[in-house]
Amino acid sequence: MGGDGASVLQFLPHMPTYVYRLTDLPEEDPNGMFEVRQSIHDAPLTHHPETGAPVERVLCAPALLGGASAPVAPASSGGHRHGPSCGCGH
Repeated sequence: MGGDGASVLQFLPHMPTYVYRLTDLPEEDPNGMFEVRQSIHDAPLTHHPETGAPVERVLCAPALLGGASAPVAPASSGGHRHGPSCGCGH
């Protein structure tokens, strides 16, 4: 990697962002969605990290460029909280 001491690790992608849904709220409730950055090797969350409420992971299309999740859509679009490119079907 040249003499500048650059590490291969700095060129690896960032950890993925996963979308979770609070299972005690209706699926269409936009307040029931949240994102968490996790290693691909971490087990999916089963409970909200702050409240302890039960959660499930939502399958979404990956963000291929830039490594960040899609922007949050405006509330007028129904409050879809994981972006217009998400493939989850909401």
